[in-house]
Amino acid sequence: MNVSSGGRVFFGEAAAAYAQGLTDGAATERKRIYALLGEDHYVIFTADRWTIEHSVECRLSGHMHECEYHAATDRFAEFDPDMAGRWRIDGIDSEGLPELVRVDGPLP
Repeated sequence: MNVSSGGRVFFGEAAAAYAQGLTDGAATERKRIYALLGEDHYVIFTADRWTIEHSVECRLSGHMHECEYHAATDRFAEFDPDMAGRWRIDGIDSEGLPELVRVDGPLP
């Protein structure tokens, strides 16, 4: 393996160590960003529809279409006027349905 950085070229084990340092640094920075911006998913129910507010990690990973929270909410979501508002998804229960906690009052 050869790696070039700032005019320097690393060979063999030095290149591998340098590349690993970049990977470790990126992983550390990714964890910091996720912690700063949050990892929660929310579902917002309105009078005629619902939408998922995906976590930063889910959005940045490019896997929103595979999101288990979206699938769980899709199995659950039926219009109920009492559900209007924003809810945090705290997990998925044994039946595959979202565990919801209201985080604000009903929408007007």
